[in-house]
Amino acid sequence: MIRVAVPDDEAAAVLPKIKAAMTVPLIADIHFDHRLALKAAKIVDCVRINPGNIGAWWKVEEVIKAVNERGIPLRVGVNGGSLERPLLDKYGWPSPEALAESALNAVHALEDVGFTNMKVSLKASDVHHAIDAYWLFAHQSDYPVHIGITEAGTAMTGAVKSTMGLGYLLSQGSATLCACRLLLIRSKK
Repeated sequence: MIRVAVPDDEAAAVLPKIKAAMTVPLIADIHFDHRLALKAAKIVDCVRINPGNIGAWWKVEEVIKAVNERGIPLRVGVNGGSLERPLLDKYGWPSPEALAESALNAVHALEDVGFTNMKVSLKASDVHHAIDAYWLFAHQSDYPVHIGITEAGTAMTGAVKSTMGLGYLLSQGSATLCACRLLLIRSKK
């Protein structure tokens, strides 16, 4: 799978060219502008949004409709840098509990409108916090997870932090690997 950031209309416009040159699933990473997600959903194999930074709920519902029409999954991304203000007020910082609660809130909101074709990421820049957030979420949800460490740092520091976090999470059992295989199968449909 290849994930590309789609920060503006110019990036969205080149998605067809990128997709045409690929044989693996293409994922569009969208922040803030739901219209970019709507454009990307017509081309890519998966759209990544953070419901908390897309804005009004009707915008998220438009994205859901667009991915549903194509039968592609949505990656619900939650990270320490974009937690909702009420959760930051409740926990005092982007704690693992706050990340897990944010992800569960997003999952439940999507389920409330009948949407279940999703995978979830809960990323923190601290390896231990990310591991704890994934653990908390996994014990409360059966949705597949997209694992990672956000804002990991420079090339060397980032590689070390990401390797530590991903290695630990992958070592926790076959459930994570099965979830990854399931996402690959869903993305190819």
